[in-house]
Amino acid sequence: MKLNYILSEQDYIDFNIYHMKTSKTMIRSVMIQRLMGPVVFTIFAYLAYRISNISLLYWSVIFLIASVLWFLYYPKSLEKKLKKHIYKLLSEDENRGLLGNQKLEMFDVELTVTNETGSSKVNYSVFNRIDYTEKHIFAFNSSVSAYIIPLTAFENETKMKKFYDEFKTLIEKSREKE
Repeated sequence: MKLNYILSEQDYIDFNIYHMKTSKTMIRSVMIQRLMGPVVFTIFAYLAYRISNISLLYWSVIFLIASVLWFLYYPKSLEKKLKKHIYKLLSEDENRGLLGNQKLEMFDVELTVTNETGSSKVNYSVFNRIDYTEKHIFAFNSSVSAYIIPLTAFENETKMKKFYDEFKTLIEKSREKE
């Protein structure tokens, strides 16, 4: 099976956000950061009480509100920062071939991806998992990277599902051989 598609900055950003939301390590890290805000705010409430002549209840209410807001809005804030950081990284000159026209071909034992910088062949046994979302198929070749295939590469959902099932089968067969 052959696919020709254009990989955009948004596709790359979507992958990173998907990874942030599905990686056990990232989920744990984000939760720790979400909880650290309220802990810090609690310490500040006590320090503000000790420094000022204003009651602890007053400071507690203020920092409780700040803690709730932090806990609720931190993931969105982190996502926004991640997008900005990725845009900045993608604007650097070292990213040729990462984005733009991609040609993907599936063979019996390997996947070949060709772009403006050359061609790479990858054995299916390298892939950990393959996921699909509303807009993409992500074929993870490590815990932090994946081949990103936008669903716009397919004429219809039937062809996408056929590709996904075939890809998944080839990954499973390669694992059985190991």
